[in-house]
Order: sequence, then C-alpha cells, then structure tokens
Amino acid sequence: MGMGSGGGTRPGKKIGVWGMVVVGFFWVHGGIYGNEAMLMAGPPLYVFIMLGVVPFVYSLPIALIVAELSTAFPEDGGYVVWVPMSEFRRGILSTALVGMVTGINLLGTDMMVKFNTLLAAVSLAPTVLFVAIGMPRLEPERTLPCTLAGELEQPRRTFLISIGILFPAVLLLSTE
Repeated sequence: MGMGSGGGTRPGKKIGVWGMVVVGFFWVHGGIYGNEAMLMAGPPLYVFIMLGVVPFVYSLPIALIVAELSTAFPEDGGYVVWVPMSEFRRGILSTALVGMVTGINLLGTDMMVKFNTLLAAVSLAPTVLFVAIGMPRLEPERTLPCTLAGELEQPRRTFLISIGILFPAVLLLSTE
C-alpha cells in the first residue's frame, strides 16, 4: 500500500460524475464568506478583477500541488497519506506556529505586513520553481489530480466531465 492507512481502493459502489460534481462543488465553493462586505469595501471593478485573479494565484498552485502529490502517492487519503506525522508532533508544530504568528502580530502592523510579505514570497517561490521546471515534462495522460481517484467510476472520464461541469458552475455562482 503506501505510507498511510488509507487502505487503497474499497470494493463496492464507486462515485460517478454527479457524486464527484457534488463533492467537488462543496470542496471549492462552500460559499464565499464576506462577499457582500468585500463589494462594499472596494470599488466593484477591483473586486471583480480580484475574483478572477485569485483563483489563478491561490487555487491553481494548490491544484498543481495536489496533482503532483496524487501521482507521487497513488493512494486514497490525500494529506494524511502525503504527510505522515504523529498527532503529538502535529500538535507541537501547530502550537509553535500559532505562538510565533501571535508574537509577530503583537509587534505591530508594520512588522506583520513585512512578515506576511516575506511569507508570501517564500511560499510562492517553490511553486513557481516547480511549475517552471515541471511544465515541459508534463504528461497529461498520466496525471489525475484527485485525492479519491480510487473511489471513482472510470476515474479519468468522471474527473474530466466533473471539472467541465464544476468550472463554469463555480465561476458563475462565485460572482453573485
């Protein structure tokens, strides 16, 4: 199997196109919290531009990471399988990170902005590097970016049709 306890594929009923559309919709569009406040806070043109830009700046790198990890660890389970770590170590790491971020916030807005800018640059650098290195080597017929590919009926067909339905649905419903 692999490193996690995902157990691979389960015998029994598989998820079809409609099931994947429903699951995918609520994964990416549980609703945009703060849409109304966002429209009142800034000029509507800027808000609508950001609603179009953010998915490519934020969501696309995450989708590419999921695609890469799904092919590297072809086992159901997603993040739990990809990052084997004991609960104790995960708790210590979380507590340390929350403490560090709280300390930086207490130092003032200027320090928080500088830290967040540095954090954004450090976070995006590997994604940009890996996309630049990996894009020429991409083999679309071998990748299925989904953490539950083993649970789908005809995974490639189901995933592609679901994305074809989900992309316009989420795009239209996100711009109320």
